Parts: sequence; C-alpha cells; structure tokens
Amino acid sequence: MLLKLARGAKAFEVVAKVGEPQLRSVAVGKRGGVVRIVVGGGEEGVLYEVTGGKARALLDAAAGESTAVALGGDGSVYAAAVDGEGKLSKGATTKEKGEGDDDKKAGKKKARKVKGAEIWRVDAAGRASILWQSKAHGAYALALKDGRLLAGTGPLGRLLELDPSGEGTTGVRTRVADHDEITSLFVDGSHVLFGTSHGSGVARLGGKRASAVYTTGALDAGALARYGVADARKSGTVKLSVRSGNTKEPNDTWSSWGPAAAAPAGKYAQVRAELSAGATLSGVSLSYLVDNRPPSVERVDVLAPGWKVVANLREAPGIRSVTLNEKPFAKFLDRRGGQNPTLDERPFAKQSFDVGYRTVYAWVEDPDGDALRYRFFLGRVTGTAGEVTSYSPLKGWSEEPFASFEASRLADGQYRVKVEVDDVLTNGPSRRLTDADLGPVFVVSHAVPRMSGAKAVRDRGRVRVALEVVGTLPLTVVRCSAGGEEWVPLDPKDGITDGPHEAFEATFEAGGTVDSVSCEVYDEALNFGRLDIPVT
Repeated sequence: MLLKLARGAKAFEVVAKVGEPQLRSVAVGKRGGVVRIVVGGGEEGVLYEVTGGKARALLDAAAGESTAVALGGDGSVYAAAVDGEGKLSKGATTKEKGEGDDDKKAGKKKARKVKGAEIWRVDAAGRASILWQSKAHGAYALALKDGRLLAGTGPLGRLLELDPSGEGTTGVRTRVADHDEITSLFVDGSHVLFGTSHGSGVARLGGKRASAVYTTGALDAGALARYGVADARKSGTVKLSVRSGNTKEPNDTWSSWGPAAAAPAGKYAQVRAELSAGATLSGVSLSYLVDNRPPSVERVDVLAPGWKVVANLREAPGIRSVTLNEKPFAKFLDRRGGQNPTLDERPFAKQSFDVGYRTVYAWVEDPDGDALRYRFFLGRVTGTAGEVTSYSPLKGWSEEPFASFEASRLADGQYRVKVEVDDVLTNGPSRRLTDADLGPVFVVSHAVPRMSGAKAVRDRGRVRVALEVVGTLPLTVVRCSAGGEEWVPLDPKDGITDGPHEAFEATFEAGGTVDSVSCEVYDEALNFGRLDIPVT
C-alpha cells in the first residue's frame, strides 16, 4: 500500500492500496495544479498512477521490479525496471551492447545480480514506449535535466544520458570509479547529486562537462589484418587512436596507441576515443583488410562412368527473393570499405545419367570464405606410377567446382585430371592466391567384354548354364534370362565378380518350351556384351 505522513501528523494515512505485496518506487508532482502520484510495483512490473485514493495501471512491464520513477513537465512518466530472471519487454529503441575495454578492467562486481533492465516512457496520452534495454546493466535511478533523461545504472557505476523522446542516442555521461551502482539522483540547479552503493557514497556532477576517454574492447578481425581508417559518429572534438596485437586480451605485447594506418598488422585491435569537454560519441568504426589465406583443394573425386553434372542457373545478378522478416537486408546495409564477393553459398547442380560421360568434382575450402573459381586439365598417364607428361585444357575458369566431359571420345588408356583454384574474385589479381591438386587415375576403355565356352543344357525341367567372360576392365554385372523370364544375376565360381576374367555356372528352372538363354555383361566402363545361348 501507499502511505502518507502529513505535516504535523503523528501517524501515517493510507493513500491507496494495490494488489502487489511491495511498492518499490514513487514520484510526486503537479499537473494542472493537481497533485500527481506515480508508484512502481516491486514484483509484477506494474506502474500505477494514484488519483483520489484510487490506483490506475499505466504500464505492465515484463521486468518485474520498478526501481525508479520520474515525472516530466509535459505529463510524461519515466520508469526504470529490472528483472532477476532476464525478462524484457519487446519494442526497445536502444539496446545496450557489448562491454568496452574499460568495463572489463573494472573487475569483479559486488552489485546485485540483474539479468535484465529497461527504461520506459509513458506520454500524457498513455502511450508507452521503451527507451533503453540491457541484459548486462541494471537501472536504479532516474532524473530529468536540461531536456535529457539521466539514468543511474550498475554494475559499472555509469550515469547514462538518454533522449526522452526516444529518437536520439544514448550515451554515458560519466562513470563513478570504485562505486558499482548509482542508486539515487537529485538535480540541484546546474549540478546533479547521486548516491552510490558498493561502495556507498554521495557524489556531485558539476554543470560543466569534463573531457572523457572511451576505449573499445578487443576487436577481432578473424585473422592477421592491416588497419586503415578509424572514424567516429560524434559531435564536438573527438580524437581517435588505435593499437593492435595478437592476444585476445590487450597486454604489453600490443603496439602503442597511434594513428590507425600506423598500427602493425595484428589479429586484434582497439580504438580509443578522447572526448573534449561537451563532445558526444555515438559510435566508432575501424576499416581493416584481413591477410589473404590461400584456398585448399581438399579432395578431387572421379564419379563412376555415365554420371553427368550440369550447373543450376542462379537468379539473375541483382535480383533475389526476399522474406521481409526482422533483418531481411542485413548483408546489404550501407557500409564503408570494400565489398568484394564472398562465398555466401555453394553452387547448385543437377546430376543425370548419360552413357559415355565422366565427371570430376573438386572439394575446396577457403579459410576466409572467399569466392572461388576453378579450371580443369586432362592428361594421359604415361608412367607406371600415375605420371602425366602434359595436360590439355578440359574446362576453363568458372565458379563451378566440377567438369563433365564425354570420355567416349577419348582413346583407350589411363587418365588423370588436374584442378586449379584461385580466389581472384574476392582479392583481385595482386592479392590472388591459388592451389592445385590431381584426381585419381581412371581408365577409359571401349573394349567390349566377350563370352566364350557358353553352354545351356536341359536337365529334367531345368537348364544348366556355363560360360566364361573375358574383358579389359573388371566386370561389374553378369546376368541371364531363361526363355524371356526376369534377369537373374550370376555369381562367378570364385564367389565375387571383381576381375576382368570370370567363369560362371548356374541352374535355371525352365519348362520344355525354353529353347535359349540370353546373357549380358557389363564392365566398369559400362561396356556391354550380349550372347544368346541355344538350349541343347
């Protein structure tokens, strides 16, 4: 409940009762000559306006504890809320992001464990909007000064400055060293008084703005990088400097602070902004160029004879289908620096069976995700260990990691394919890197496997078949059909069809009308032979 102790009174009187067991914050002001009381609940995140002894809910926030309330002269109400379970409302215009290097130096904090915080504005018409949210900082005190909303936060002892309309930027006005939380604020003319906890104290912020320094956390380029232009979104005078290093946490091995272009190549970098009195900083950027790393041909595969691959056509350049979700254009926002192609997705292709074709496929990895192109060469093996004396172009440069060709046009023999790959599409000719590798030896043979010594003998309602098959390549399928029945695969005498020379014997159930047995054979190159054997 809300209690009031009148001047000269000896006992409290009840101003209003609400359903929540705790009330956490209160603000009192006048609007149109009428006293206005706004109270924040301590468990359910409800903000109440008390009039004539009755409480009316202005807001029901997801964060459960309303820690502070402030009243604007235009009838607006501002409320801060925190939540120990990280519950936050939807619709924030400003969300607190990662910590800077100064935050990490602050060390372990004693402040309360808050997993979510937000600051609300309810205008005179009752429309509520979120001005700020964070999952790393709590908000515990509010005050209005010179048309800006001040918010005391923890666990880093920051005093935030917000635009009450929600249209401007949010910045850090000051920070109290060795005090984890700013828990109360009071505007005294041109000064701001604030109380702190962990450690406890009272501090005063003068009306004249002082200079300040902001340092980013360690920025990870992902690999060894050179650094270019550092820039700031600011007002007033802000001096930027950069340092770089190769350890995740800055230490004595890092370079000294200086101009961005003078920073040595490194995997990590930091930007330091020195703000003169009255300056504001809303963001910094640092351009960089990652040291190019070469692509690597991990594997070259030769598909079985007959498989053909053709590329799927992509959508026309500059045209794509867009699902209008929360961030449909995240990769297309206005950014500084180069925007060369990257390997956003692997190409698509269609696979079909076409007798006489062979296909070679290269699997290539690029540590930088660069866009790649490929070309293929074909050579005939001339040595016993797979050596190739010379190669001829098979397929010119393309973004397709495969080559399909008509092996049926080649002479009999052993062949190899060489693949070359580069990343020129991303890095240009001066920074281009390459790799190459050879595929396995494969055989081209047009020699038809032949059947000999074939016999088909009738034996009391059955037919016994015997034959030998001799080919140039290992056999893959031998099958027979008695009198037009289903094809039946045969097993050789040694049990495995795996050589170019195999002998077969089989028995078929057959009536007296069967006068022939048809057999056919395939080898690894799909060369095909057929023989019709009369039944005797």
